[in-house]
Amino acid sequence: MVGSDTCESNPKHQFDRLHRSGPMRYALLALILVLTLPCASPAMWGYIPLEELVQDSDLIVAGTLHDVREHSSSGTDFGQGVIAVDKVIWGGTRSTAICSP
Repeated sequence: MVGSDTCESNPKHQFDRLHRSGPMRYALLALILVLTLPCASPAMWGYIPLEELVQDSDLIVAGTLHDVREHSSSGTDFGQGVIAVDKVIWGGTRSTAICSP
């Protein structure tokens, strides 16, 4: 019986050979998925040109935020503070204005 114990003729050897290559196949597939899926997913934030953001803004200021207070309510975090405006970059308002959300 020459050749009766080779992988091609013995179904048990064929199964063992396929079974041993299975984990390597799955590892290679997992690696390919990990490397390619993030590239194929859509972005959550779109790019908006700076000029468009400025044109759509009512007021743009440069200043300092101070007296910040934070609190939580119903699992949501809130913050409140005072902005001391140094310079108005875009738009206009009274010299002393109180803005609230």
